[in-house]
Amino acid sequence: MKISNFWTYNANEQVLGLELKDLTKDGTKEIIAQTKSGKIYILSASGQILRSKNITEKSPIWILKISNVSKSFNNVMLLGSLDGLLRVFQINKSLELKPIWTHQFGASISGIMINDINYDDKNEIIAYSLDKSLRVLDSIDGSLIWGQVFEDGISDAIILKENNSRTSIIAVGNDGTIRFFDAYNGELLNFLRFSNKMRCVSCIKSYDKIVIVCGGDDNKAHFIDYTSQNEIKTIPFDDIVWKIKANENYLVLTTYSFDFLNDSVAKNNIVYSSKMVCLDDRLNLKWELKNVNTEVFIPHRNEIILGTTKGELMIVDGSNGNLICNVKTSSCINDIKYDTFTDTIYICQDDGLISCYLLNY
Repeated sequence: MKISNFWTYNANEQVLGLELKDLTKDGTKEIIAQTKSGKIYILSASGQILRSKNITEKSPIWILKISNVSKSFNNVMLLGSLDGLLRVFQINKSLELKPIWTHQFGASISGIMINDINYDDKNEIIAYSLDKSLRVLDSIDGSLIWGQVFEDGISDAIILKENNSRTSIIAVGNDGTIRFFDAYNGELLNFLRFSNKMRCVSCIKSYDKIVIVCGGDDNKAHFIDYTSQNEIKTIPFDDIVWKIKANENYLVLTTYSFDFLNDSVAKNNIVYSSKMVCLDDRLNLKWELKNVNTEVFIPHRNEIILGTTKGELMIVDGSNGNLICNVKTSSCINDIKYDTFTDTIYICQDDGLISCYLLNY
């Protein structure tokens, strides 16, 4: 397997995230990027700038999602920013942005999910914020369906659907709790408290049971039986647990070190204690990749594509953790997207570069 650079565009500012979507309905996906200054860029698949627009008053856009929220409401862009304002636009084939509605949070928006959680054939918007609130909003007009409040800011959440019979929203927060809500009405079903802030949450099926996995600044991964909601396993680490993702066969988690904040050591010379760990569906260790500070990763077929603080774009064999490819780029990689149809990888970076790489088997 080889990676080759196809094109690079310089936005001349820190690019925080990417999304891929066929906005023009021509069978080819556009690349949509958001920046620290509150700007969005839309690029063609060949790297040509199609449109750019200032969205916020220099408030970083942390979250960008594009979805079809109903059968008649397509290409809807949702932007969550530091100023706490959730902005919703509809994008037409000419790439013009039509404002639809806004919803004000009291602090920075941490995440946005889009899902039909009440089975009305229309997606709801689930957003959560550092203002301590998790809110379910009507996707058509932004009205509040229900909300819940933590003791501190909310950092991550997932939606869990059980055979179309019950849907739960599971969220973790800076107050050290994991909370289970009935997605239909927001009822708090249960919560557990840990010794420090929780940063990430995911789930995996193990021994025919659903296991919820969360972790954070207590340097531990906690495994919770979804049915009994008892903790069944704990794995300690040397660093904070940063991100967790699972598929049908394995679970991948990364730890994170803030050693790069020490200005006395060049970022590229740091030997990080953080790592990537893969567990099988029985929650046993499959492999680990040491001394890697992962900013973002995505599972792809039997591989894992990841980007690091040092600016390394890596592909790892998901079965054994062996490094398949390693491309050194110019700065920290903030996001990665993969287009399965064209076998292309898109990344964005701290130094403003948006790049497309071709994946050749």
